Amino acid sequence: VPGVGEPNVDIEAIPDPHGLEDIDYAILKGSFAVAENAAVWLDLRETKHRVICVLAQHLAVVVPASEIVATMHEAYARLTQAPVADAPGSSGPPLFLTQPGYGLFLSGPSKTADIEQSLVIGAHGARSLTVFLVEA
Repeated sequence: VPGVGEPNVDIEAIPDPHGLEDIDYAILKGSFAVAENAAVWLDLRETKHRVICVLAQHLAVVVPASEIVATMHEAYARLTQAPVADAPGSSGPPLFLTQPGYGLFLSGPSKTADIEQSLVIGAHGARSLTVFLVEA
């Protein structure tokens, strides 16, 4: 992710995603954020191991402050319309739901109460999520 320094692990050099099981902290680039529910869209089409977003114990997502939409309706419209690069005031890559690849909305650490009826955080993914809004 530009502007956050150099990684200490090159996940692109790891051939098998099982080799990521010991990653404590991952920093990912978010395409845009949604104010309504604090979700961030992660476009993982160019990420070799998209599983990093659920294997890392803690996630940080960096999003340009200018890339915030108000509602999920706006977010889905953004994913299904013209490329983001063509949208006024936006310089991001094209984000089409009709293109092959993988992306997801992430809005916080995973939580479940299915295990003995008690709340468990991080059972199915990261234990924490921190979003950094940066000036582009």
